[in-house]
Amino acid sequence: MDEKLLLHIINYESTKDTWKKLESVYEQKSVDMLQWYSCQKESGNDVATHIVKLENFAHRLQTLKKISNQMITKI
Repeated sequence: MDEKLLLHIINYESTKDTWKKLESVYEQKSVDMLQWYSCQKESGNDVATHIVKLENFAHRLQTLKKISNQMITKI
């Protein structure tokens, strides 16, 4: 098991609580990835606002180690 993942669940004693925590961690990653791939510029926003939104998604995902620096550079 990944050491970072272990840090999320180390304090849980029951398998049920451990499983719930793992679900919540991976569900958030999935939601963030879905938002990243479906992000489109809103008609009322300027380009700078859209870029900030993309950078925020990228930062969250980079924190979760789900996208590479190369992908972020393409922004």
